[in-house]
This record gives sequence, structure tokens and C-alpha cells, in this order.
Amino acid sequence: MVVDPFCGSGTTCVSAKSLKRKFIGIDLSGDAVLLTNSHLEEMIISESNLLNKGVNEYQEKTEKELAILQNINAFPVQRNVGIDGFLKDHFDGMSVPVKIQGEHETIEDAIEKLEKASYGKEYKKKILIQTREAVTNRLFGFDSEVVILKSLELQTRGLLKVNNEGLVSNTSTN
Repeated sequence: MVVDPFCGSGTTCVSAKSLKRKFIGIDLSGDAVLLTNSHLEEMIISESNLLNKGVNEYQEKTEKELAILQNINAFPVQRNVGIDGFLKDHFDGMSVPVKIQGEHETIEDAIEKLEKASYGKEYKKKILIQTREAVTNRLFGFDSEVVILKSLELQTRGLLKVNNEGLVSNTSTN
């Protein structure tokens, strides 16, 4: 027996009927009940692309992106241009979206994508992981709640460069 206490448009009831299972659908909305009954009379069963193709077909994060998200304790979001993940540990009970700068993407473009994907949501913080050296200075005056963090790879490269005083070096003299 399948019981759907909030049946809405009746998808669960239609599935149960197609599998020849007994079912009960309940909803407070009279419109929802009418819609469910309509769907039960003219059942349309579609194929599930997810089941047919498999989960891997929908995963588009690279190993590098997944590693970056794992390093900051974030879970990945697939198929979203502006948000690559969310921090697992919330900031003041709020979700914190994370965007990883793309290989051919400027910082400004990455911020814009993150902001567009966050529009209408009240995120207190948004994080952009910078993966490339900035090539412009347009960031100054950019009004955004986005915190920019350099990736570990970018931080490491910066540490290995010889700074102006010659205090940091990755080479040894023999």
C-alpha cells in the first residue's frame, strides 16, 4: 500500500497505479485532487533520463573542482553555472554558496555568475575560489558580498615565487 498524504499533481499515485499497487492520495487542495484524478485517468509515463543514463552522466565537476570543494568541506552542486557547491558547515544557520573560477573565466565574470545564481536568495556570505591570477583591476569598487579565496594551488605558486626582496625561494643552491 502506497500512501501519499500531500499528493499534489499525483505523480506518486500514477507510479503506484502503473506498478499495480494499491494507493491512497490525499491533499487539502481541491484543485490538486482534480489534477491527480485527471492524471490517473490519462496516465502519462515518461522515461527517467537519470535512470537510463546513470548518475555519472549528470556529474560535470572535474576531479580538481571536486578536490577543491572537498578541501573546504563543501558538497558539490551539479549543472549550475553560478554555484559549484555549498559549505557543509553553515554560517549563522545560512547556506554559503561556493563558486570556483573557471579555467577561462575572469574574477569579475565568476563573481557575476555567482551573484546571478544567488539572486533573490538571502545568503549572508558567498565564496569565490580564485584559481587564476587576476589580470584586471576592475574589482575595486565592485559592490558584492563575495569573499574571494585563493585556491591552495594558487597560494602555493605564490609562496614559491621569489618576492621582491628575494626572501622566498623554491630553489636551493649547491
